[in-house]
Amino acid sequence: MKDTVDNHPRLDVRGMKRMGCLYPGANSIVSWTSGRKPVGEILARVEQNRVILIYLCRSGVEAEWKHVTQAVTVTWSDCNFGGRRPRFTCPWCGRRVALLLAVTTYFFCRRCHHLGYSSQSETKLDRMYRKKRKLRKQLGVDWSEPVLFKPKGMYQRTFDRLRIRLCLVENRVNELFGEGVARLMGR
Repeated sequence: MKDTVDNHPRLDVRGMKRMGCLYPGANSIVSWTSGRKPVGEILARVEQNRVILIYLCRSGVEAEWKHVTQAVTVTWSDCNFGGRRPRFTCPWCGRRVALLLAVTTYFFCRRCHHLGYSSQSETKLDRMYRKKRKLRKQLGVDWSEPVLFKPKGMYQRTFDRLRIRLCLVENRVNELFGEGVARLMGR
């Protein structure tokens, strides 16, 4: 099974833009995340069209901490309806990416680290469970609660459409689960 993006600390250029960290002369402390949880901090210093990342890291639990300084180029592209979108340029391959990941000491893109996404190794049943969770979240109900009332502010037509889609997905989950049980019982 391929290692996934979710297992490694990441640096997101979109989050840095939202925090106002990408303007020349800006010095800021940015949290890098792993699985949406902050796992460390990086000093980010912006010089013209690049960000200088200064951070501490170690390669193993018992290894010594070492200071790392890495320069990453930031490119800006114009959006169709105004505004500008930032992207990192991967220091290894030169691709324009929104996320840089630290598998080793340095931050590179997903492809350079040979990482996949967790959804790429899901079974049909896993995908249906994910779809079910997403629909239940949209409808504002927990995993086991019945869907009785529409959320405040949602159109009735939207609520009805999502509820029908949820019923279809739950039926498909039950079918796939039954097939899996039948396969196991056949062994």
